[in-house]
Amino acid sequence: MVFSDVLSKEQVIIMVLMYIRLGLCFSTLSVLFRVCTATVTRYFYSGLYSMYMQLTGLVKWPSPDLIESNTPAKFHKLYNAPIAVILDCFEVFTEKPGVKDAIVKMYSTYKHHHTVKELIGITSFGSISFISKPYSGRTSDKYLTENCGFLENLQKDDIVLADRGFTIRASPPQGPNCVAKLI
Repeated sequence: MVFSDVLSKEQVIIMVLMYIRLGLCFSTLSVLFRVCTATVTRYFYSGLYSMYMQLTGLVKWPSPDLIESNTPAKFHKLYNAPIAVILDCFEVFTEKPGVKDAIVKMYSTYKHHHTVKELIGITSFGSISFISKPYSGRTSDKYLTENCGFLENLQKDDIVLADRGFTIRASPPQGPNCVAKLI
């Protein structure tokens, strides 16, 4: 097999996505892309960082005017107001940690697996407006919501949609500027 040391930008993006989505190890990717494992490792981390730098700017909290002007008519009709954010927590499977304390913290009783949990906010017009940093899988939705910086984005009387399973329904989010209405 002939090894190359140069990958195109497109190949690097595909390689990073294959690693993330398919869970392929670096040695498998080295065979598929005909480069040595050290090259895959180098390209993976530089590609991942480049993607982060390019995509991180896409996650922005919209202004009240932008929310008002872009909320779909169905949302206005159903809720009589523009929706600031649609909120949910999601969990991503991880490998079992090697540290005993982390094993307990990372285990999600909901997913029956070791996970990290993040809070995501999406506007009613489909753009991602908030993503928290990852927390351990055992972290409650309420704790994550109150401690990840999300509440600082809310304005007075903002309407927040969350599904029935979202466990903060008993106590609606209260930011420094408001008490949000949780629907």
